[in-house]
Amino acid sequence: MIRIVQICILFILIFSSCSQDHSDNIPTEKVNFTIYYTRNFLNMDFLENTFLEFSNDSNCRIKSRSFSDSWNLLQYYHTQRDSSETVNLFLGIDNFILPEFEELGLIQSYDFDTSNFLENTLNGGKSFFPIAYSYLGFIYNAEFLDDPPLTFGAMQDGIWKDRIILFDPRMNSLGRGLLLWSLAAFGENGYGHFWRSIKNNVFSSSTDFDEAYSLFLAKEAPLVLALSTTLCYHAIHNSINTYRSIIPSEGGFLYLWGAVVVEESGNSESLSLFLEYLHSVNFQTKIPLNLWMYPVRKDIPLPEIYSICPRPAKDISNNLPFRNNNFNTKRWLNKWKRIMLK
Repeated sequence: MIRIVQICILFILIFSSCSQDHSDNIPTEKVNFTIYYTRNFLNMDFLENTFLEFSNDSNCRIKSRSFSDSWNLLQYYHTQRDSSETVNLFLGIDNFILPEFEELGLIQSYDFDTSNFLENTLNGGKSFFPIAYSYLGFIYNAEFLDDPPLTFGAMQDGIWKDRIILFDPRMNSLGRGLLLWSLAAFGENGYGHFWRSIKNNVFSSSTDFDEAYSLFLAKEAPLVLALSTTLCYHAIHNSINTYRSIIPSEGGFLYLWGAVVVEESGNSESLSLFLEYLHSVNFQTKIPLNLWMYPVRKDIPLPEIYSICPRPAKDISNNLPFRNNNFNTKRWLNKWKRIMLK
């Protein structure tokens, strides 16, 4: 009897040991999909916290890699595509750089319910999933600028020499947006004159938003291209009397921020759940005070602070097609280079 008990105990110990060895080899976290995303300069942790919240509330697990902007994301993925991991979603892409992703064949269409989206945010079709939007504008420091230029025409005046911070449209989305904005405002025959007239008034034309905006915050120049809704960030974190926002009276130009499904991703139920989450009331309510833009859902009330943000008297975004073929874009960029870099 004792011999039988000893054998049973030995068997239990061996079985337990094998079970423990096996469990050590099981991955502790299953990755359902991978996201490449762009960091938000005004809230660096928001998207990482979003991924964590979604993972905690679902059975999905996200692997992510961050980039300073969509241009760096695009270049990295394009050059590393054959050797890199499978990526399912690009998050933080905007309507100005979207054609670059399309031309390289990096994204696929995605069928989603549009019934709760604001109409003006759906111009991207089924290859672009809008999450937030704003309008291009200019933020200025009222401490040493009490008479800002309210029109593109006024910005061309020599009194603004070396006082405006812009961005290089070749490698910066806001810079690309301003180039397209000038085309929408002045047309093919007039946008070149605008850039020739404003050239000497540009203090800096950077490819890096963080770097350029830091120059503005350091009072190197009083006026910077930005999103008009960035004013709400300053109103809460700084002083409403220090920073203000304008949209030139020639008309506003729409900025869309969203996601695209990567061409090689395939269909993923967990990815679909995540996109639904990004359009949920829970997430959309967080956008105004975290991404500092307007939510794309129709039914999300805005915080009271958003009443200080200017709205364009007219929207000229549709003066240009949402997608300009790259031949036109390259032609416009070449003209910009001839004017601004010679």
